[in-house]
Amino acid sequence: GKPAAYVIPTIQHDTLTALKMVNKLLVQGVEIHQAKKDLTVDGVIYPAGSYVVSLAQPKMGVVKNLLGRTIYPETLWTWERDGNPSRPQDSATDTMYEFMGVRVDPVATAPTGDLEKLSGYVELSGDVSGNARNGYLLDGRLNDSFKAVNLLLGKGVAVKRVDKAGQGTQPGDFVVASGSEEALQDVAKQTGVDFTGLQGAPGETHELEPQRIGMYQRYWGGNMDEGWTRFVLEQFEFPYTTMMDEPFKRGGLKAQFDVIILPDDSTAAIIGNMTEERPGRPLPPYPPEYRSGIGEEGVEAIKTFVEEGGTLITLGAASEFAIE
Repeated sequence: GKPAAYVIPTIQHDTLTALKMVNKLLVQGVEIHQAKKDLTVDGVIYPAGSYVVSLAQPKMGVVKNLLGRTIYPETLWTWERDGNPSRPQDSATDTMYEFMGVRVDPVATAPTGDLEKLSGYVELSGDVSGNARNGYLLDGRLNDSFKAVNLLLGKGVAVKRVDKAGQGTQPGDFVVASGSEEALQDVAKQTGVDFTGLQGAPGETHELEPQRIGMYQRYWGGNMDEGWTRFVLEQFEFPYTTMMDEPFKRGGLKAQFDVIILPDDSTAAIIGNMTEERPGRPLPPYPPEYRSGIGEEGVEAIKTFVEEGGTLITLGAASEFAIE
C-alpha cells in the first residue's frame, strides 16, 4: 500500500525535537533506519543522516496512526441526528509529528540504499564551543532552549534575550556571558542544546528575570488541562506554584506572582457556581469543602492583579471567564 514509508529529514525547524520524536517512536518498538549516505526517494534528495520508517514492519498500525494524516470519518457515528457533526474524540487525530512540529514526508516508494537499522536511542548530548568574546549563543527556535535557560537561571547564571538581531543572532536567541562554562557544559549534556561562541555584537538584548508563576488547580474532581499544563511546565523546568482557592480569596496576588495561569475550564467551575452549569442535574457527591471556587472576591483579586501589571494567561474556555 501507500505510503510505503515515512522519511524524517535531518533539516528541521527544531532538530532536537525531531530526534526526541525518533526516540519516542523507538521506545514503542518501531523499527527505524538511518541513511548513511544521501538518499533519493520519489525524486527528492534527502541528506545523509535522515531517518526512514518503513510500513513493512510489525508496528505498521501504530506507525500509520502516529505519522499518517487522519481525515475525520463521515459516518453515522460522527454526525448527530440534527445534521451537525459530533464533537471529535479519539477519531480526530493522533498525528505525533504535527503536535511536535517535526517535518515527516510520506513516500510512495520504499527507500533503498545504504540504510542502517537503529539499535538504540539517539543521543541528544550538546556541546559548548567556539570563541566566546561576546558570550555564548543559544538558538531561540529550539524548544529545549527554554529548558536550558530555566536550568541556567536556577543555577544563578545570567541570561539575556535578543530583541533586535546582531552579528550572527536573530530575535528570540539567548546569550550567556562567558565565565560559566562548567554550568553550560552540564546543561548542554542534560538538554542536548549547543552553546556556540559569539564573536560579533549580539544586537539589542534584555536580561531575563525568572517569573513567579502561579497555576490555578480547582476542586470538583480535578482538571485534565491543568494536569497537562503542569506536566509541560515540569518537563521544561519552569518553576511554578499550585494555587487553589485560598490565595485568590486572600487577594494581594501581585505581591506573590508575576504570571497566573487559568487552565481550560468553565466560568462556573472557576468561580464556584457549579449549580448554574448543571441545571436539573445532580452535582457529584463531593464533601462541601471540595465544592468551592475562587468566588467573587477571587474575581476582584484577579482584576486587581492585572491592573497592577500582572500577566493573566487563560487557556481554552477559561478565556470566556476573562471576557465575562
